[in-house]
Amino acid sequence: MIPASGKQQMDRTILAYILFDNILQDILTKY
Repeated sequence: MIPASGKQQMDRTILAYILFDNILQDILTKY
C-alpha cells in the first residue's frame, strides 16, 4: 500500500466535506 494514495484519499474526503458544508450552508441561508 502506498502512503501517497492514502493522503490523496484523505484530501479528497476533506474536499468533499468542504463542498458538502458549503451546500448545506447555502440551503440553510435560503430557508
